[in-house]
Amino acid sequence: MSADGGTPIVSLRGELDLLSRDRVHDYLVELTEPAPPRLVLDLAGLTFVDSSGLNVFALIHKRMQSYGGVLEAQHMTESVQKVMEISGLASLLRHPSSQAEPSGRIAGSDAG
Repeated sequence: MSADGGTPIVSLRGELDLLSRDRVHDYLVELTEPAPPRLVLDLAGLTFVDSSGLNVFALIHKRMQSYGGVLEAQHMTESVQKVMEISGLASLLRHPSSQAEPSGRIAGSDAG
């Protein structure tokens, strides 16, 4: 994880699926405990997401929305973007036009 002006930026890499969902969910819940106004997910390294991974995004979005926070997704790969669009989550997550550069990494399970 890195921060851009106090905004947490979480870089996900590998696969976000049933095997990694709990670890990622728990980490994101911990980050949202202090109710940050904004949380950025850098998805450039995310190679695969299944329905359990999509559920993580939906739950964190709902959590942040409950206190007026915004969950942003940036640098989505084409395959992840397609899954997000099909599921309807792409319309829920804010896609900033300015893309911050992350320096940290939080992993799902590495692909390969």
